[in-house]
Amino acid sequence: MSGFKNKHVICISSVDWDPIWTRKQQVMSRLPESNTILYVEPPITLLSPFKDPDMWKKWRMWFQGLRRLNNNIFLYSPPVVLPFGNKFRLINRLNQWWISLFLKKAIKSLNFRNPVLWTYMPNTADLLSSIGDYEMLIYDCVDEHSEYTGIINKATMTDMEKDLMVNCDIVFVTARGLYEAKKNLAETIYFLPNAANIEHFMKAQDPDTPVPDEMAAIPGPVIGFVGVIQDWIDLDLVKDAATAHPEWSFVMIGPVGPGIDVSSLKAKPNVYFMGRKDVGDLPRYIKGFDVCINPFKINELTDKVSPLKFYEYLASGKPIVSVAMPGVSDFADVVEIAGSSDEFIHGIERALSQETSEKLRKRLERARDNSWESRVEFMSEKIMEKYKHIKVKTCSKEETVVSNRHLDPSVVKVAIFGLGFVGLPLALSYALRGCSVTGVDVDSHLVEQLNSGITHHLEKYHETSIQQILKEQLGSGKFRATTDSAEALANCNYFVMTVGIPVVNNEHDFSHIESCSRTIASGLKKGDLVLVRSTLVPGMTRNFVRPILEESGLKAGEDFYLAYSSERIAEGKAFDEFENMPTLVSGFNDASREKARQLMGIVTKAELHLASSIEAVESAKVMENISRDVNIAMVNEFARFCEGIGIDIFEVIKLANTHKRVKLLVPGPGVGGYCIPNALHYLTPKADELGVPLKLLRTARKINEDVPAFVVSMVTKHLPVAPRDAKVAVLGLAMKDYSSDDRLSPALEVIKLLEMSGIKVAAFDPAVPTEHSYKVNSLEEAVQDANAILVLARQNGIGYANYRLFKSLMSQAGAPVLVDTKNLYDRTEVEEHGFIFDSL
Repeated sequence: MSGFKNKHVICISSVDWDPIWTRKQQVMSRLPESNTILYVEPPITLLSPFKDPDMWKKWRMWFQGLRRLNNNIFLYSPPVVLPFGNKFRLINRLNQWWISLFLKKAIKSLNFRNPVLWTYMPNTADLLSSIGDYEMLIYDCVDEHSEYTGIINKATMTDMEKDLMVNCDIVFVTARGLYEAKKNLAETIYFLPNAANIEHFMKAQDPDTPVPDEMAAIPGPVIGFVGVIQDWIDLDLVKDAATAHPEWSFVMIGPVGPGIDVSSLKAKPNVYFMGRKDVGDLPRYIKGFDVCINPFKINELTDKVSPLKFYEYLASGKPIVSVAMPGVSDFADVVEIAGSSDEFIHGIERALSQETSEKLRKRLERARDNSWESRVEFMSEKIMEKYKHIKVKTCSKEETVVSNRHLDPSVVKVAIFGLGFVGLPLALSYALRGCSVTGVDVDSHLVEQLNSGITHHLEKYHETSIQQILKEQLGSGKFRATTDSAEALANCNYFVMTVGIPVVNNEHDFSHIESCSRTIASGLKKGDLVLVRSTLVPGMTRNFVRPILEESGLKAGEDFYLAYSSERIAEGKAFDEFENMPTLVSGFNDASREKARQLMGIVTKAELHLASSIEAVESAKVMENISRDVNIAMVNEFARFCEGIGIDIFEVIKLANTHKRVKLLVPGPGVGGYCIPNALHYLTPKADELGVPLKLLRTARKINEDVPAFVVSMVTKHLPVAPRDAKVAVLGLAMKDYSSDDRLSPALEVIKLLEMSGIKVAAFDPAVPTEHSYKVNSLEEAVQDANAILVLARQNGIGYANYRLFKSLMSQAGAPVLVDTKNLYDRTEVEEHGFIFDSL
């Protein structure tokens, strides 16, 4: 949270600070201590103690006034309020006014000035008019509040939330379902799931962590649940499993909510209710679990939640069985997901019988990507971007005030030229927001497929596949593909170029960008915008594209707008990164830059950085790609060094990356894709013209080009037979993990070198549609009679750990070989299965 400092924060929470920690406490406790935080606990109503006798204790909390928790956090419990505030709006308005009278006194005593109002409660909408001045309003939406049971009127709750969000400066939501439901209600909204206190819950894997005596006395295997037992927990699911397997013990840790009947489950001799436990002790209890379960009911409420305990289970490293909640589907590779009672039981059976050290490692690895520290840092970045809102830094270090004018998407007609890995998701991103989009491509077969709803891209937007998005936008009429550029030019006023510049034998092919420029020039009209989003040789927009466009008889900057904005997406994340990646914008003149900013602002919610020149952004894009090429070359060199002294390069990188200013990438079989391998060649023409040798960059490129040969040597040195008699099964052909793109993939170069050595190759990759002579249609066909397996990319649908299949089908001529270039395997486990193992 480096940017969010020295603020006065009023957090309107939905839970007390103690005893159960949720997202609210996790976030507030991680804000920098330079902030002063007033944590406002939820009030109780006059009826609350009669429903839950524990509320009598809270009745008295108001009289304590402000309570100091630590150096910067103060707690405050509001006065008792009238019941039915979530049912009748008038009562809520009275309650919020009543609360404000006392809250303003607390604020005054803390000397707050223009605080940040950070709320978790929709009913805060009626507090805004009476709380006084505030600097920013943030809503962290963690649930679909209107779906809660109890004294709630759904329409009242929905109206309050809408009124709150209209006034919000920034909204965070924890679940994709919430995002879809709320995205049109707020100007700035981000999807940000829950997380875990990673280091704390990883104590469940620490040999020195003791299991509590009451847990140690329970016979195993132990199936455990942690959480508040409310009406959203599927107790029947637990009961079915306990009945089917009386030899299993089920441990339920957490308080039972008022009115929840657990008597039938308590009657089971193998079910143990242990009540609420201190958060500090939870890793000790979870250590005693053999499997953690996530037995939520699937309904309108749970369909839009991010299960907090799930992330804590993940950090504990324990096997997890969960119902098919949307928030859990992203973890299908490390979690057993069930859609029925039988599947839930079978999932537990598999979790108990098929646990491996590799699965444990993967769970912990995924957990580390979901820490509260990373979530709060994301919040900080987005909040500070919002603070800057209409001011952005230019490359000349001047402050430029950006116009607040926005384009109405419903009247925007945009043509995207080039429907590849960049162009198609960009076109659909505009269509999703209401623009009328025409996608133009010279490939008639591609256009025919797209208009039939077919694409091989592996993209998703909030769990909706690009295939589904394509079909929906075709159906709505917001998107269509065509080879008829004249029609697109006549009907649109915004033209975006996403065609590339191939590099073959280190030579550039400018024909595609030239052809696209001439096509646009043939139909260019006054007032049109041409926005180039291709990666170009610096200076090319001004000196190559512009003159071709001006053959139309129109002048850039006078008759039409010309702008350049670099593309910064990673395949597989295109929709998200078009929306949330800070983006550079430049123009032939200020008016062109502003026109491009308005168009890009339809899709991009992140900061748009306005640059002083087109050349600056063209150069920045090339340097961004080259920096990764150099970084990878460095770690590939480190990999050779680590191999020499017998240590794990991936462990070394993780250790080095704990330094806040270090971000090493990981080694692999080479560097592939359309961008990074070509990046240096976009820079060399201008560098050669200027007499700049680029020695370091050229050396890094050569290192990465040599890696495939090294990978081949790793295979050949272990083969039990001569290369001419050998067969190698290659798993993964894509240029990177979980991709369908094999352009310039290092796998192709590795295979070429293997075949040059006389080795027969059978390659399997279900995601890559490209046909190759050595490509086969199944894992079985690939490994049949193979002497070695070589893993070059991770993909869904490949059974990398199917050792039984491997051993049954592979050649019996000597020990089978497994070479891992993706850090997929545990050496001990592989060697225990009888393989000779080698890895980067």
